[in-house]
Amino acid sequence: MKEPSKFAFLFAIGLALAASAAPLCFSAVAAFSRRGDFAEVTIVGKTLDLEITRADGTRESGRATIRTDQYGVNCWVFFAGDGSQVAVVTRLPLQDPESVRVWDLATAKWRSSFDFAPRPGLEGGITVLGFWKGGPDLAIKGAWLVDATNSEVALALVDISGNVVAGPKPYHYPLVDVGQGRAWVSPLGPPSGCFYSAATFDGRPSPEQPAGSPKVPCACFGKFDGFPSADLIVAAVDLNSFRGTVVSSCNVATNEHKQVLIPAPRKQFLDLRVDAGPASLEVSPNGKFFAVDVGVTRWSPFDTQRAEWDDLYVFQTAPFQRIGKVSAPKGCRDKDLFAFAVGDTADKPQVAVNWCGKWTVQTVSSDAPASHH
Repeated sequence: MKEPSKFAFLFAIGLALAASAAPLCFSAVAAFSRRGDFAEVTIVGKTLDLEITRADGTRESGRATIRTDQYGVNCWVFFAGDGSQVAVVTRLPLQDPESVRVWDLATAKWRSSFDFAPRPGLEGGITVLGFWKGGPDLAIKGAWLVDATNSEVALALVDISGNVVAGPKPYHYPLVDVGQGRAWVSPLGPPSGCFYSAATFDGRPSPEQPAGSPKVPCACFGKFDGFPSADLIVAAVDLNSFRGTVVSSCNVATNEHKQVLIPAPRKQFLDLRVDAGPASLEVSPNGKFFAVDVGVTRWSPFDTQRAEWDDLYVFQTAPFQRIGKVSAPKGCRDKDLFAFAVGDTADKPQVAVNWCGKWTVQTVSSDAPASHH
């Protein structure tokens, strides 16, 4: 047998060193409970760390090993309505199944763990939406195959062990309000008209809208939506050409529709253009506040990114108004906003932000009001 060449041997060593020096994937996500507990999840490589800070300041933690690859891992965390348990969901990008782990706050231990893979009625794109009406079951969204080329949205409810307790059934509603246990559908699309109306889900979706179902204009919905209460819908949408962000609030009961404009930063001397628009929206557990993450990018005359950052704008729901802005600390300006969460303990707006891999929690103070239109 021919011996391997010295070049091949050195090449193999180089590959091994390159692999060992490959950067670890990093993910972070957090959530507040209704009673003020705070859960943060950090993933480095294959290690998932859960850290819970109780409202009284006591702490507990758990660790798990997860599947991962060089592209990182997606992660979500949800508190049950009574704050007794936390669901941590992980998934490799563009892949199924989703892995679900449930932490029990009473015992400070992992209570269950399961993979929710595609199955008849939920064929792909599996997403855990959170605890249905606060618990004890999780809402799962997937795809219902109509034929070889067509599919519809499907919903199911599963318990914390992964057993299906309702559904899956096709569900013709694009927006699901997990907290209120209902969804929103547009029965009339452009150019005929566009009015959303609410429908409920009990495991047997009905094609008929419930009697007295509230209806609101499509302008109440945006690129990102949230549901602080049964009567409130908040949304964020970017203006044309990324000129800024419009944040809105719709009261279904009173038909009030209010908007706040967050304009894009002005161009500087070296800017070809400045893009700014919403990247996500999160509502506090009791619906008192919500926050909109606005991503900003400055482009050079050579059409390359000159600077990039995120600003977090915090709003009060009633009365609807902007109450604060949270920006990255010095030295972290051009880094991605990894994650944030909004709390409302004692009716105070709390924001947890992960800047540059480190979590900070602060109470938001007022800033200058945004312009209305």
